[in-house]
Amino acid sequence: MIPVILPYAPIDVRVPTLVRAYTWIDCRENGFSDSVLDRLHWGITGDRPQPREESSGGLARVRLESYFAMEGGKIPFRRFRRGGAYHYKVKIGLAGDASVLDSVIEVEYDLHHTFKLPRRISTDRANNFCIEIWTYGEFDLSATVRFADGTALEREHYLELDLPDDDGTNYLDLS
Repeated sequence: MIPVILPYAPIDVRVPTLVRAYTWIDCRENGFSDSVLDRLHWGITGDRPQPREESSGGLARVRLESYFAMEGGKIPFRRFRRGGAYHYKVKIGLAGDASVLDSVIEVEYDLHHTFKLPRRISTDRANNFCIEIWTYGEFDLSATVRFADGTALEREHYLELDLPDDDGTNYLDLS
């Protein structure tokens, strides 16, 4: 079973905790976009879709990446409120050809609407325009990559929390 919140459902409807713990699809903001349909297909078949390529030369190789923001070789986590879900510190940034990334001036991230600040902007080329977030779940995000010549490129990414088994040495509790 994969719950789907339809495009015209009220935006203020709170998704139950039990549903958030598993794969679910939220179509309220972007409708049945290609990324939403790809994710639904993935959930049904187990076959992860391949990223869609564009015919824009080097720009097609600019992509969003996400990974855990390691501290001392450990994955940081914390609870923000008593009895709440564990949140993990994640970095999201650009990856691609250095010559293309050198022409980027800013990246505007559009996170899940449940974040207090769902829109974040980075101008930090030294860190590949990374932002850091705390999250307990997986979700689709998008970004607008703006270049010095005035052009822009839209990118989508599914942030997946592929957590390793806890062997007692790979997590750092920051609660």
